[in-house]
Amino acid sequence: MRSEPAYILVTPVKNEEATLPGLIQSIANQGLRPIAWFIVDDCSDDLSPQIISQAVLEYPWIHSIKLDKKVAYDIGRHVAFVYITGFEQALAYCEQNDVGFEYIALADADMVFPEDYFARCIDFLRDNPEFGFVSGRVLVRDAGGATYEESKIQLGDGEPSGTGRVWRKGAFAETGGYPATISQDSVSTARALLRGCRVKRLVDVVCYQVRQTGEKPGLWNGYFNRGERAYHVGATPLSIFSSIVDMLFISRPRGRTTRSVALLAGYCKSFLRREEQIDDIEIRRYFGSHKRVLRNYWLFLRSLKKRPKSHQP
Repeated sequence: MRSEPAYILVTPVKNEEATLPGLIQSIANQGLRPIAWFIVDDCSDDLSPQIISQAVLEYPWIHSIKLDKKVAYDIGRHVAFVYITGFEQALAYCEQNDVGFEYIALADADMVFPEDYFARCIDFLRDNPEFGFVSGRVLVRDAGGATYEESKIQLGDGEPSGTGRVWRKGAFAETGGYPATISQDSVSTARALLRGCRVKRLVDVVCYQVRQTGEKPGLWNGYFNRGERAYHVGATPLSIFSSIVDMLFISRPRGRTTRSVALLAGYCKSFLRREEQIDDIEIRRYFGSHKRVLRNYWLFLRSLKKRPKSHQP
């Protein structure tokens, strides 16, 4: 029999009093709990600090990290800073306290995870040593309890989501850890693939996001920023066009017109102003490749026959 694997978990929090209790309960209910969970409080001014403090008292494996510099909410570089601070302090704590672990995981504060989520992700990594990191498939759960997937093309069948991502400890270091850029998840995945590290989105392992992507900063602002981030990493107009086709005609998420126009506006603004792009030319070439866009469509078409028709929490 194999020994039980150990993993650490990092979660950033900024004014998440509405969603944080559900996340905490879902992590506490995991069949395979994290050996240590580090919740990074980004100077919340709602009830989030009290919720975190109560969780720390109730579960000794939960640790609170509180940032001491309050800045305006930013879904770009500042969020990357919060994540990076969490990972750095988590790794330092484990080294100083001789906490052994094999895997590193990330969970956003607006998520709920089924009881077997992390165990299934880690089981896949243990059985497939050529993979560096994986995630499950993120479904949005609305107020009525119905679930749906926001995008069927963007990540295809192969690239992991950001939240719910689980790394091998070694792969996390070898692929540069969590990148200090405004497009963290995409750049992390690209660096892994460019270094020959296999990654996967496990379509039969699902987790639930309890609000729409971009809902917190506002749908327009969220997708406007997504357009800016796409330009920053070197995405081509064809890539943006494919995302708009996805939203308008295939995925058809709620607010798809607003999302599409905001995405295009953010990209065009950055394109016309020739704003700064990531200084890693290898990354820009990766995201500027037309082959990548065609590959994602092919992955989507191939996956249509594989996906179950419905999912229950």
